[in-house]
Amino acid sequence: MTQSRLPQGLLLGVGLVTGAALLFEVVLTRIFAVTLWYYFGALAIALALLGATAAALVGYWRADRLTGDEHPRHLHAYALRFAAAAPLAIFVHTQFKLPFDSLSLPFWGMALLQAALLGAVFYCAGMCVTICLMRYARQVGRVYFVDLAGAAAGSLLVVPLLYQLSAPAVVFLVAAAAALAAWSFARMDAALRAKGRRALLAAALGGALSVVNHLVSSPFSALERSAIAPAAGIAG
Repeated sequence: MTQSRLPQGLLLGVGLVTGAALLFEVVLTRIFAVTLWYYFGALAIALALLGATAAALVGYWRADRLTGDEHPRHLHAYALRFAAAAPLAIFVHTQFKLPFDSLSLPFWGMALLQAALLGAVFYCAGMCVTICLMRYARQVGRVYFVDLAGAAAGSLLVVPLLYQLSAPAVVFLVAAAAALAAWSFARMDAALRAKGRRALLAAALGGALSVVNHLVSSPFSALERSAIAPAAGIAG
């Protein structure tokens, strides 16, 4: 089902989701460079493609359900899942280290768990974009423009943010942006306005946690600072 008129809140929500997704993808390369080896940064791109492709396939298979009259509810729900999944996936990745023995079951079990959690972040973001593109196919030019503009903004913002904040602190900002997207999608349906206000509270919580993470020193932050020190010769 397609619709020609773009409702209030749709374009802002799309821009916030794609900006947050690109920001998370680039930050993930920094995190991998610190927690794993630097060449694992390419894994972030693979996980992003995996999650987005899975979302497109599910969106195609379940188009009638996802793009029907209740699509604002689905957009709101997936944006909130994006907001929750991003910090959860990074917490699991940084707190439960991979045992570097590729022949052991614990290695593959933990690797698959972390890949599933990180891929789920991009899946939720991809579902938001997929639903919007399929539901508003007649206005695909405007929707896709905002999609690309949001992604471009996210890729540009990551540079100053990573110079000022640690990577985990930026992840909380990603969660805040995703929660703001959930609020924006809730504006599309009057029945979701109350849930939209709760999404605003979630966005404020994400911003507050980012500030706390920045102010409180952590082992990850110290290691990250040493990795980008001029003497280290590593840019992330």
